[in-house]
Amino acid sequence: LWAAEQVLRSKAFGGVLVWLNRARPGELRRLQVLAQAGESAIWLFRPAQAQRESSPAVLRLGLEPAGADVLSILFHKRRGPLRESPLLLPLADPIRAGRASVRPLPVPPVEPFIMDPATAKLLAALSSPSSSVAFDALSDVFDPNTPDHAVLDRSASA
Repeated sequence: LWAAEQVLRSKAFGGVLVWLNRARPGELRRLQVLAQAGESAIWLFRPAQAQRESSPAVLRLGLEPAGADVLSILFHKRRGPLRESPLLLPLADPIRAGRASVRPLPVPPVEPFIMDPATAKLLAALSSPSSSVAFDALSDVFDPNTPDHAVLDRSASA
């Protein structure tokens, strides 16, 4: 629950899938409000017995197998008129659908990265436990007297 709330608060994801065995109505409402605020979709998967519990969800579905190649979708709650009969969704056989095998995408060749000495020294210094070593390395790489550095300092202090 906590992780789902943090993801929704970040507003960095368009959708979140959450599996919850138990949730109080207030917790469900909080997830709903966070999803709306972040313009995200949230799909909450809960056990079948949760169907009898209250939920602020606009749409509540039950999914069940209905044969070898059919998925039964039960509408427990939805906007609009009541739908008492399930929606039967045939599942396509991958071979008949023309996807007999999955092929990975080709990976382009990667050029080797050659690090210049100043960058190598900086990375070594930053991984050092001593901050003075890191500062010395930074002062070697970034000269404070260069015009670019002066412009950056003015922007940062403004």
